[in-house]
Amino acid sequence: MAFDSKAAVVPRPVTGYRAAPHRSNLLPPLRKAAGGIVIDEHLDSVVRLLATASGIPLAAYFALDEGKLVCRASSGAVGPDFVLLAGLWHHALDTDGLVKIEDVLEQECLAEQVRFLPETRLRSYAALRVKAPDGAPIGVLCLLGATPQQFSSRACTALDDARRLLERDLALRHQAERDPLTGLSNRRRIDDVLTREWKLAVRDRTCLSVLAIDIDHFKLINDRHGHAAGDQALHALAQILPAVFRRPGDCASRIGGDEFIVCLPRTDSAAAVTLAQRLRQALADICLTPTGTEPVRLTLSIGVATAEPQAGMPRTLGGLLAAADAALYAAKEAGRDCVSVDDCSRSWRNP
Repeated sequence: MAFDSKAAVVPRPVTGYRAAPHRSNLLPPLRKAAGGIVIDEHLDSVVRLLATASGIPLAAYFALDEGKLVCRASSGAVGPDFVLLAGLWHHALDTDGLVKIEDVLEQECLAEQVRFLPETRLRSYAALRVKAPDGAPIGVLCLLGATPQQFSSRACTALDDARRLLERDLALRHQAERDPLTGLSNRRRIDDVLTREWKLAVRDRTCLSVLAIDIDHFKLINDRHGHAAGDQALHALAQILPAVFRRPGDCASRIGGDEFIVCLPRTDSAAAVTLAQRLRQALADICLTPTGTEPVRLTLSIGVATAEPQAGMPRTLGGLLAAADAALYAAKEAGRDCVSVDDCSRSWRNP
């Protein structure tokens, strides 16, 4: 079956490529606590330390998840009323400094929300936003009071110190999960992302696509033009990948040498193939000019595999990855510079 590569690279919406809910990939796996509150053990230790240092018993961290603030850790019992009122400190996400409310009932815009929950114990709070290494806000760290109170300089300093600790730990984790040459995710991170997205796809019965990617004749580029040219090729692909796969849930990774993997949640096979063709064409438009050698044109072989509920999910994540590898091998056998899917009856390449 022929595929029109020119049509594939037109920047238009891709059918079957659903906007993935925002989920931060920076935070470790979660466990459930009593009452259904989601708790992260590392974050839990930070907020407990904050409560001790500030002298205020109740501290909490609310993470931004699908546009809402969700409690991820607390130093005490965060009741349903506090969870429902998390929107009160949502505005801290847009504020550089400390947000401090000594009595919510004295703030007209906040009091109306509190009155909807007359049984609530929340009367005061101080909040600071927490940012990811790229500067994007990902959550709010809070001190919560059941009575009106002024937050002392000790409490505010402790809150700021805890925020800095969280951001430092996130930066270290981010660095540990990055490939130093390309800046893309490394194998450790893509393994975590694939495991999480597989579980979500099985639970929600949504599509999950995986792309296995190789730069064609990469060893020959290194041997003929030098390792600097090989590094240029890796950098060129690493710059294009985020431009093609732009949703928050998409994850592109270099797993070694010239081997790359892309995880595409909520993406069916047809949409994944279209995106793979866009990537292949975008790299083909680039010409490397290594010093002292002739120009180098780059091509890609890409294997696509998709777990689709209506077609029957593979039994394991390993089965999905093996299918992507098999499709990549088929693309190489077909002459390279093409996209192949795990169904051998379907193959897309230049006419």
